[in-house]
Amino acid sequence: MAAGNSRCVDSLIGLIHKLPAEQQATTGLGWVRALALSHAERVAARSFALGSWLIENRPATEHAGTLGDWQELVDALVVAGAGELAPYSE
Repeated sequence: MAAGNSRCVDSLIGLIHKLPAEQQATTGLGWVRALALSHAERVAARSFALGSWLIENRPATEHAGTLGDWQELVDALVVAGAGELAPYSE
């Protein structure tokens, strides 16, 4: 029910944003991916927090070893129209 719902994604980001960077880059990224990846078109068009949160957390994902998961989500969102993430797409 929450998957693909941009309000749920933004609410989740609001909660996990308070966690330490490593937890955001591991557990938090996993939760966000579960909500956003399969419905990237809907989320890319409507989420207010996702793009900036992903950009902000890129260094932490590199350090935590979850950069591949981060990149997969970013690439899917760029294909779905999230232009702000285009510089980070491969």
